[in-house]
Amino acid sequence: MTKDRILIVDDDPDNRAMVGHFLGNWGYEVDYADNGKLALEKVEVEAPQLVLLDLEMPEMDGFETCERLKSNPDTEWIPVVIFTGLEKLPHRLRGFRDGADDYIVKSAQPEELKSRIELVLSRTQKYSKLQQPPTSEQEELVLDADDVLPPEGEERAGSEDTPAPTPFALEKTTFAEAIQQILAQRDDGSAHVTNGERTGVVHFASGRIIHATTDGESGEEAFYALALWKSGELETKDAEPDVITSIETPTRGLLVEASRRSDAWRMISSKVPSFDLVPRCVPLSGAPSIRLTKSDWAVMRLADGTRSIAEIVDEIQTDIFEAGRVVFSLITIGVLRLDDVSASADEAFRMLPTRGDTIDVDEPFELTSLEWETLSRVDGKSTLRSVRDTMDMDSNTFLETIRGLEDKGFLRLTAPQPTTEEI
Repeated sequence: MTKDRILIVDDDPDNRAMVGHFLGNWGYEVDYADNGKLALEKVEVEAPQLVLLDLEMPEMDGFETCERLKSNPDTEWIPVVIFTGLEKLPHRLRGFRDGADDYIVKSAQPEELKSRIELVLSRTQKYSKLQQPPTSEQEELVLDADDVLPPEGEERAGSEDTPAPTPFALEKTTFAEAIQQILAQRDDGSAHVTNGERTGVVHFASGRIIHATTDGESGEEAFYALALWKSGELETKDAEPDVITSIETPTRGLLVEASRRSDAWRMISSKVPSFDLVPRCVPLSGAPSIRLTKSDWAVMRLADGTRSIAEIVDEIQTDIFEAGRVVFSLITIGVLRLDDVSASADEAFRMLPTRGDTIDVDEPFELTSLEWETLSRVDGKSTLRSVRDTMDMDSNTFLETIRGLEDKGFLRLTAPQPTTEEI
């Protein structure tokens, strides 16, 4: 078998040389481009098995390069791993929205880079038969030995004379793998997923997925939600009439992304079993310091014991998997814990407010009289209860004002210190 070839796209020659050295030692063939424009030209001549892509480059940056690769039917199947020094949450989200298969910060250790490249290649090559139409030299798609196809000369399943496949148990076969096998057998139909009272349906026509529904969701998000089901049964049925087309993403891209989310959730759920749990900050245990990224802080600053992870995701408008990754990391290093319920009103009012030193608003900014009155009473010593007691304001309005000031960076909230009775 030939080695997988990886195209490194980075304008820094030192970075290219260093990463190329590691990749070569790991058994990959390596090619180089110093900007996105040159990378697209190289891909057009000979497609690599993976593109390792920096973001900040002249000529064409990584975001545009990724978007062009993923929007072109001839190249959308090529896995793209963003490898960048940009750590901010918006950069991560934009990278995934542009179609990146993974996002790795350059401060990662070489072994992490190696394992995540291997995971992306494993995930994408699993669906390689869906990557592009057969060439003139390859009339038929070549399937893996595990794929199920009818004997040569017979029609695919789904006709009157050919029974539908045996139902899949999601405990043994992942959702994405089951869909892959179904599409190898038939072009049109629907896959019905059941798990107790929960149900979901995936519709496919002419060999591509066109619509999905589950738990009040539809389209791509429903498809990705089904990919997280770890138990239940998936059964193939005939095509249903008048099904809308809510999914335009190529089927291979759907399956790869579904597998990415499934892999991520498998790791995350070992410590974050539900996004309804409430994260709280806890003191460092023995460690002299803590290293955080801005993505970590975006989540951590809202982990005051009053919001669930799902509520934090809504407030900062992040990808739920990115939030899960951050929470998983913060739990791992021991600065967050998860509780079943949010803090009581009494506990919330024990929080200590201080004025923030980094505000996230445009200049010049405007504060309401209520916001300014609240800020004017914050002295770094008084708890929220003490501040509220000095103001003529009901508790709900007061907490809403506090949250608004915190979200803009005007306030920081510190977890309450344990009382003598608690110690």
